[in-house]
Amino acid sequence: MVINPYGENMVINSSLLNSIKKNEYVVQKAKKVMIGIPSEYPEDMVNILSDYFSKKNNVSKACLL
Repeated sequence: MVINPYGENMVINSSLLNSIKKNEYVVQKAKKVMIGIPSEYPEDMVNILSDYFSKKNNVSKACLL
């Protein structure tokens, strides 16, 4: 999952997702992120993130790469 794909990108993998769900992760300014294409479609992750982001007012768009 990539947040803000045309600006300052943030890629979310499963360990980051778990940290986000626990509110333990803060993205630091000027942090580098890597973008990659998953070998299999992460349907479970997409469903969880979709539910999570639908409840957040500060995320305007999230795109799956």
